[in-house]
Amino acid sequence: MVFWSLMHILTLFLDIIAVLGVTNGDKNLEIIILRQQVRILQRKVKSSPRISDPDGSIFPLKQCGV
Repeated sequence: MVFWSLMHILTLFLDIIAVLGVTNGDKNLEIIILRQQVRILQRKVKSSPRISDPDGSIFPLKQCGV
């Protein structure tokens, strides 16, 4: 457990250092690439997931606090 926590803290610090070294142009390029990947994935998933009738009736009840 302690090793796991230390590993995640170290990873966080390394990520922060990596982000500080990235220029705005690199960030913009990464955003463009990620958006393109999202578009490709959206094309692969042709329809949105369908909610079954029982699930569809439970969700509004949960939102109302019933």
